[in-house]
This record gives sequence, structure tokens and C-alpha cells, in this order.
Amino acid sequence: MQIVEMIKAPLRVVYHGVLDTLANSALKKIANNKVENRPIKVGFLVQMPSVWDKEENIFEAMVEDERFEPYLILVPEYDFTNSKISDYGEDALYFIKKYDKKFLLRAYRDGRWRNLKSLNMDYIFYQRCWEKYLPKEYHTKQVIKYAKTCYVPYDYQSLILPEIYYKPSFFKNLYLFFTSNKQQLILQKNNKYKKIFYEGYPSLDKPIVYKKVSDEKLILWTPRWIDDKETGGSTFLKYWKKILSIKENNPQVDLVLRPHPLTFQNMVKNKDLTQDEVDAYKKNVTDLGVRFDDNALIKDTFSKTDILITDQSSIIITYFMIGNPMIYTANTDIDYSDEMREIIDCSYVAKNFHEVEKYVDDLLKGVDPLKEKREALSKKFVKLNENASLKICDRIAEDAGFVKQMFV
Repeated sequence: MQIVEMIKAPLRVVYHGVLDTLANSALKKIANNKVENRPIKVGFLVQMPSVWDKEENIFEAMVEDERFEPYLILVPEYDFTNSKISDYGEDALYFIKKYDKKFLLRAYRDGRWRNLKSLNMDYIFYQRCWEKYLPKEYHTKQVIKYAKTCYVPYDYQSLILPEIYYKPSFFKNLYLFFTSNKQQLILQKNNKYKKIFYEGYPSLDKPIVYKKVSDEKLILWTPRWIDDKETGGSTFLKYWKKILSIKENNPQVDLVLRPHPLTFQNMVKNKDLTQDEVDAYKKNVTDLGVRFDDNALIKDTFSKTDILITDQSSIIITYFMIGNPMIYTANTDIDYSDEMREIIDCSYVAKNFHEVEKYVDDLLKGVDPLKEKREALSKKFVKLNENASLKICDRIAEDAGFVKQMFV
């Protein structure tokens, strides 16, 4: 095995060197593209409403900005069970119902993929960095040949990611990368062709306002879908039944479950659960008066949430901005970002379910010793992310050759 690795290691260096050369050539060429005497055409490849909040404020800012002509390019859902792109479904309906049809373009119709080049977009935003969810002709290494590729991370970087995370072709062929925090900006390998900025995280530039609608406390559980130890692990299979005891012991609370959208598909695919077990569990949840969250965007649920119980997740920063308490159930002995360390220090860390129950009981009684510390940090994050979407719009306009405005 050592001999094989000794052979593969230099080949990998050569392979990535070739990819870097090709990418840099495309980036250098596309950088010369400017926009004159017309609005900047920007396409957003959208597939999952659950991560749309990362780009939503940018798109809506562009709608109101005469410098831009934005569009949503609707990509069919990904069938995780069968590892293929499926048909348009509820996810597409979310965008169709929310936005005027003049902003909507279908990526797939009449049995074929739309030619993105024919749309004459100047910039194209990606929702996720995982290109297996897209057809090959929509990968960045193809699109960079005719449009400037852009990305805002769908996951706020709460972990220090290894350099290999940024090795895939997606990142090599990315023209504009708007990082989620300053630490991610510092860790990026800049070059003279790729543009990397930190302007704040756009999903946070309009902080969620907590809206108390009744005396009933809403407790939300958001477990990870993959039990990957290097990112804190998942408590789903450990707590999926135990979590229901919170409702049984506190019938006055509104217990809401929001596992990752791919959780049950992944569990069935990996044979951790059978489909019958999933169906029985969902029925039991309903019978107990517990419910699954049906909001497309989690921020709509966060606005009513009193207590969050969660594993490590990119959604934590969004909830934390509200200032309400969080019970953190992931492993804390991993390489977190500076911001995430600050958040953990203001949260109730539970190492087992007994501790989860204890913190829930205390918080329901109003015992919240970390409240002032948490609220102070929340205000700091609000300031850091102010006007992020407007600043990103200005960066793009400046890159396109427009006169920059006041936000950058």
C-alpha cells in the first residue's frame, strides 16, 4: 500500500497542477468581460429552498437595483435514494409561488437541459459546492467559459476545513467567492485570477426578529443527517426516540422536529433504518402531538423558536442572531472557527440526553444564566453582517465595470 501511495502522490500533484492551469486560463479570460449600456444579467441556480436564505437577500436586492437583471434558474430536485436528478416537485413550487414568473427560468424542459450559455448571463451563482447535484454541463469548469461563476457558502463556516476541501474542480473554477466569515477569507489561497471577498454573510444582514405568538414555548430539534465525527457527529439515531419524551414530560410545549431534508433518505439508503421504521416513527410523532417543521426556510421557524436543541450545523449562526438559548449536543473537541467557539461558550453543552432534559427543564423555568453573554455576542454578529447583500451587489457591479456605490 505504501508503494502504491508513493506512486499516486506525485500523480495527484500533476493532476491538480493541470486542473489549476486550465482553471486559471479560463478565469483570466473571463475576467476581461465587462458590461456596457445594459443591466448586469445574473442567474441563480436554485434547487433547494432550505438553503435559499444564503442568496435570497442578494437576489431581492438585485430586483430593486436598476444595475441588475436577476433570474432564478430552476433545477429539478436530486433523488438521494437513487443518486440521480429527478423531476420538478415541491421545491420548485416554492420559488414559483414566491416570485413573479418574469424572474423564473426552467433548467430542464422537454426532456433536455437548457443551454446556460444561450441565456447570456454575466454572472451565475451556485447554491452548493457539491456538483454531483447538477448536470455536468452546469459544472463550474464548463460555465466559467462564458459566465463569471459565483458562490456564497450554503454553510456558515463553523469548522476549520482542511485544504483538501477546496481542491475540487468547483472551487478551482470559481471566479467570485464571498466567504462566510473572516477566518475563511484568511484561509483561502488567493491568486490574481480568482476574487475572494468577505462582505458579511448575506443571510444575516437582515436579522430574524423573534415573534412570540403565544405563551406556548416552541422547542426545535435539528440533528445532523450524517454521523461524521470530524464535524461533531450526529445525535439523530441516539435521540430520535428519546427526544419525544420532552413532549410527554412537558405537554404544554410545542415540540418541532427538523432533521436535515436528506436524513431519512440517507438512513434508509445506508440501512440504518427501514422505510417501515421511518413510516412508523412519523406516525408516532404525529400521534404524540409533535410535528415536523414544514417551513421551507428555517428562518421562518426560528422567528418563533424559544429553545433550539442542535448538533453542529450551518444554521446555528442564523438562530443565534435572535439571542434565544441553544442546547448544543455535538462533540466540542474538534477544530471550530473562532466565531463558533464564541457561540459554544454562550450555549448549554449537553453530553448526553439526561443533560438535554435538565437544560430544557431549567430554561422552561426561566433559569438562563448565559442570557446576557449570549445577547451581547448576538449584537456583535449583527453589526459584522450589516448590509452584506448590498456590499456583494456593489462588488459585482464594480467587477462588471459599473461605478461602485456607498456600501463597499
